[in-house]
Amino acid sequence: MTGAPTSEHGDRENGDAVVVVRRALDAAYEQLQTSNEVLAAANDELRTTIAELEITNGELQTANEELEALTQQLHTANEEIATISDELRRRSDETDEVNAYLTAVLDALDHAVVVVDTDLKVRTWNRLAQRRWGRSRQETVRRSLLGLDLDLPMDGLVGPLRSLLDGDDAEPTFDLRSVDSRPPSGPCVVRLAALRSVPGAVSGAVIVVTAADAAGVGRAANRH
Repeated sequence: MTGAPTSEHGDRENGDAVVVVRRALDAAYEQLQTSNEVLAAANDELRTTIAELEITNGELQTANEELEALTQQLHTANEEIATISDELRRRSDETDEVNAYLTAVLDALDHAVVVVDTDLKVRTWNRLAQRRWGRSRQETVRRSLLGLDLDLPMDGLVGPLRSLLDGDDAEPTFDLRSVDSRPPSGPCVVRLAALRSVPGAVSGAVIVVTAADAAGVGRAANRH
């Protein structure tokens, strides 16, 4: 009679243990489901990230190809610039040689020669011009002819000069007397001529000044 309660008590304990185990299994199952959901979401995010990385990689490859093409274009442009620079240097050297040659020719003349552009700024000033007016090339080139202190009546020359620059075919010659008492000032012959860099286009004027006695000797020699 005393064994029956013990059996009932054991059955009750076993039932409680089953309930505890079942609850633990249910909780573990819920945790497992939650973990699976988290893993699934992480997997989706990973796939999305991989897709975005693939797109970014494609964009980077395209950008790299464009950069390589641009680098090639820059390399080609640099080669062309180097070629142009060499050509400009060669032409500059040729221009310097021509200018030196023309300067030597003008310096060999027995006349004061001044070349002005269309704005009456001095472009050329030869050796005899330096001697006659006591001014170096550095003092006169690129300066206005009208601003220089010359022993010539500029009022009588400006009109004919401007007519030449405007395209007048006449190339006048003047017998002028110096307005300055400093030697070697004195009577002189001034001849004006248009400077044409291309046919029909006037780019400046040439002023040739000769002492009156030298001009007379030259005319006499030409008559003989």
